[in-house]
Amino acid sequence: MKKTYNYFVLKYMVLIFLIGSFSACNKQENENNGKPNRQQIDSISQVENSQNGKAYPSVVYTKYKLPLPVELYRALKDENLLFNEAVITPIESIDHFSTEVTRAINLGFYSSDLAYCTVFEQNKKAVEYFTITKEISEMLGLSKGYNEKMVKRFKDNIDNSDSLYRIATISYWTTCNYLEETQDVNYLPFIIVGSYIESLHLTAKTYTGEAPQQDEMIRIARQRRSLDNLIEYIYNTMIDIKVFKENIAIQKISKQLNDLGNLFNQLDQNTEQVITDEQFNAIASEIEKIRRYYLNK
Repeated sequence: MKKTYNYFVLKYMVLIFLIGSFSACNKQENENNGKPNRQQIDSISQVENSQNGKAYPSVVYTKYKLPLPVELYRALKDENLLFNEAVITPIESIDHFSTEVTRAINLGFYSSDLAYCTVFEQNKKAVEYFTITKEISEMLGLSKGYNEKMVKRFKDNIDNSDSLYRIATISYWTTCNYLEETQDVNYLPFIIVGSYIESLHLTAKTYTGEAPQQDEMIRIARQRRSLDNLIEYIYNTMIDIKVFKENIAIQKISKQLNDLGNLFNQLDQNTEQVITDEQFNAIASEIEKIRRYYLNK
């Protein structure tokens, strides 16, 4: 990961000038270029959808090859690691969310926690987190994905972990895809960043002993490339004409992710198999710093 925050800001300032001159042209271009069509997405793994039989992964995830939190959690479970309720986002934190940006980021937090709960078959806890995602969605004026109908369906299947997993996945993809289809990028990047940061947080905090071992620290080291992809997505979001009402928040997130990326840059670029305790602690601390920032706003 070579690019620094100053590099992105410089390019961003130049692009603001260009967009100001060619906004009409750029708007159409940004809406159409570089996005996989539905046929391309067909080849990606799909899950059952109650409406049309399929729920397609978000274009953002497929285009930028972003990691799915649920896949990280499956890997943790496959290694026989235990569910850790103490490290998920407290439900009462919802009372602190005072801005739309904070709500969107925390919708990402809670969506990731929901996936964590469903993968580890914590069904009662999953119902609580599905309900909280519905509440935040309502705060944001979103009726797709996390709604009363899906909450009822979720509760009706509380004894079936596989069904809960499918419903949670469908709800998340439905929300992301709805925001993409309506071009409402003012929420989507914040939801995705929140989901990603929470998955890093849970990955860093889920280990077997009192302190993480080398193989457990390597899980974090392996996120270097996915963070690079996320930074690229956020940079491209900054130049989208429709996101400018939240441009300060996007710049803040960009700086936070680049600060985190600079710590990943200190790892050996030729291997993902070695990471020191000091490096792991620095990365984990930066993840927590970003997370706490949005939990307390």
